[in-house]
Amino acid sequence: MKKQEAVRSTWVLLLLLDGVALISQFGRGEFDLLIVAFTVGALAVSVLSIWVGKPGWSVTDTVCSTIVLAAIVGLKLFPTAGLLLSLIGLTVATLPLIKAVVFEKHYENLFGWGCIFLGSVFTIADGKPLTGYWFAGIQLCILLPVIYHHWLPKVQKRA
Repeated sequence: MKKQEAVRSTWVLLLLLDGVALISQFGRGEFDLLIVAFTVGALAVSVLSIWVGKPGWSVTDTVCSTIVLAAIVGLKLFPTAGLLLSLIGLTVATLPLIKAVVFEKHYENLFGWGCIFLGSVFTIADGKPLTGYWFAGIQLCILLPVIYHHWLPKVQKRA
């Protein structure tokens, strides 16, 4: 089995975005178990990535971190643009992982990403179609190359 290394920057940025969403919900007196699950999951993977994550920090990681932090600050300054800034932040946060999966043939856990994809389906079912479809699309950009990298060696062995 190949070694799996979490792309540290992606998970830290997802944790920041999920944490902001969770705090915002608590501030409005709301409670959404799905965002709690996303936040706890991102926290767990972020902590684990310190020990077993992909080493180093690239220029892409720095640029993406800057954009996500600007989006978080923008949420405070321009609350009416909150959804747009959240979607931009979410997209940019996953770019380091998408880059690793597509170009570096980075190995990711299919079960974990499958569960996250299922969470997007629940988000759509919860009446938040824009967020759900957007996040599901981002996850497919991660899942499809991961599936390809998982199954390609098996197909090549049979040939």
